[in-house]
Amino acid sequence: MSNILVVGSIGLDTIDTPFGKRENILGGAATLFSLSASCFTKINLVSVVGNDFPQEHTKLFTKKGVNIDGLEVKREGRTFRWHGRYRGRMNTATTVSVDLNVLGDFKPTLPQSFRETPYLFLGNGSPHTQMAVLEQMSKKPKFILLDTMNFWIETEHEKLLELIKHVDGICINYEEALMLMDKNNFAEVVEAIQHFDIKVLIIKKAEHGAVLITQDTIFSIPSYPTISIKDPTGAGDAFAGGFLGYIAKTDNTTIQTLKHALIYGTVMGSFAIEDFGTERLQTIKPNEIEERYHVILDMIRV
Repeated sequence: MSNILVVGSIGLDTIDTPFGKRENILGGAATLFSLSASCFTKINLVSVVGNDFPQEHTKLFTKKGVNIDGLEVKREGRTFRWHGRYRGRMNTATTVSVDLNVLGDFKPTLPQSFRETPYLFLGNGSPHTQMAVLEQMSKKPKFILLDTMNFWIETEHEKLLELIKHVDGICINYEEALMLMDKNNFAEVVEAIQHFDIKVLIIKKAEHGAVLITQDTIFSIPSYPTISIKDPTGAGDAFAGGFLGYIAKTDNTTIQTLKHALIYGTVMGSFAIEDFGTERLQTIKPNEIEERYHVILDMIRV
């Protein structure tokens, strides 16, 4: 078992869905990733919060085995906040408001003790910031997983392509994959990964599962049949946490391990959407994870 370093956002979210509304709950990419991955291994967290960040959330990280030595608390600022609204099938969120606050000028500084962490997750953010994190690592991680979004693909495309050459895997949704490579369909994306020097591409397809693509492998799995969906906000980051968490737990990056990791990522995403924010991730038991893993495994066996 090896540790994971995660660098990303921590926030206080207000979530409004057809199933209710929660205000100022714990959120952010680094949060959801950490709580998901902590079900598999130990986490080193680097992020920033303001003077309004509740102490109970800090205690939760520690309780879950998350090392917060890299959590910067700015006494003269407020924590990143996001207000999102979901309607209908809840496929996408409408952003009601966003306040970057202390996240706006965050420049991650890795503690010395974090700089040789074997596995690294670069949460969604500016490619310049993500590259700056890589440059602080004193030893190249065994596997670097990158998350990004359409905003960065549109505004920092060249920098993002440069960054991709230095990571091992990218975790994005289908539309982002098409946009990143300027392609029109799945077959063109598969053909293009060699040109873009992408080693491992993970495409998240929400209710339609996920796909793992390498230079010579395509592996597709369905989603877990979740009946109760209350808040899809953290699904992608919980997925990434399960994926890299399993890899770090086994300390192995073979293609077979990556396939199993894809299933565990899907399992963790299925838990995250069952309740608001981090509520469901806080209560997961190991046997529940294994039960869902085997359900998906049975679904893909012939």
